[in-house]
Amino acid sequence: MPKLRVAIVGAGLAGLCTARDLLRRGEDVIVIDRGDPGRGASWAAAGMLAPTFETATESMDHPAMFDLLFEALDYWRGWQGSKVGPVRETVGYRDDALIALATTAGEAGAFERLSKYGRARALTCVETKMLAPRLADDGLAAFALPMDGQVDNRALVTWLLSQITALGGHFERAEMSDDAMTPHEMGCDVVVDARGWRVPGMTPVKGTAMSLAPHAGLPDRVVRWGRNYLVPKSGRIVLGAHAMAGLTDTSVDREIIEELRDDAADVFPAVRDADILETWSGVRPRPRDGAPYVGWVGPGQYVVGGMYRDGVLLSPLLGRWAATEISGADAPDQITAFRPTRFTLTQG
Repeated sequence: MPKLRVAIVGAGLAGLCTARDLLRRGEDVIVIDRGDPGRGASWAAAGMLAPTFETATESMDHPAMFDLLFEALDYWRGWQGSKVGPVRETVGYRDDALIALATTAGEAGAFERLSKYGRARALTCVETKMLAPRLADDGLAAFALPMDGQVDNRALVTWLLSQITALGGHFERAEMSDDAMTPHEMGCDVVVDARGWRVPGMTPVKGTAMSLAPHAGLPDRVVRWGRNYLVPKSGRIVLGAHAMAGLTDTSVDREIIEELRDDAADVFPAVRDADILETWSGVRPRPRDGAPYVGWVGPGQYVVGGMYRDGVLLSPLLGRWAATEISGADAPDQITAFRPTRFTLTQG
């Protein structure tokens, strides 16, 4: 059977994981992006693999999201252990427990309820005063989420780019309009739309974050509370995140940076003494029900994306599903719950 010629438009983690799996299946792949590959939302992320935290704190409008998040974590663990997967050190993979600080009684109740369900039931309470004295003084709880961890998303992007090149894939810099997203216009067999928030049907959500120099008094593992997080990585600690729906620019507002730092310092006072190494903004794609898109939207036209806050967690699994289906093999039954055709696709 001749190779499929596949053009993947969008070089974020969704597009890169799909490209890698298609190349491993022997297909001919070109990845097209309007900017430097992998330097959008995937570069701006914090790299958390946190299905338990997301389940407890996000409204799960899509009934299949709980199972998808934990299946994606299982796939990450298998991917790490496989001969073709990245070594843990290369991508900064860590599976030490995430610490969730419950900033309200309602959040504490959500974590306690979640501890009774399935794969998330291994939650345990931890000593809050060691982590955040103010929260302990307020009588609020902290929980260790042993299933949640992290990866260095920037190291993952770099590794995927090298893998794609080594497997014979190609990169091109170009900006594609919706009208050009057809196999006829692209001169290929299949076009994969992996443009993130530019995919029709997505709401853009701008996020702002920063990295801090390591400093005494800052946590040595992922800590999350409310919309904020501190994520320690090699040589830096990521602090985020401020989010605003509907914005697509990636400018950095200094007032927002100061607000983020002040909010974090209320919980971890050492944040005030740590040097800021870098600030940035990125734009995530959010579908209306918060669940990703994976599937055909027309002849030779495929979509993969819309992973919102879980792009690092979901991309390896959904990239595999997409590559399996594009190559003509049978995709798993679970994929049907995430078809983009569950909505009438409209821009916005």
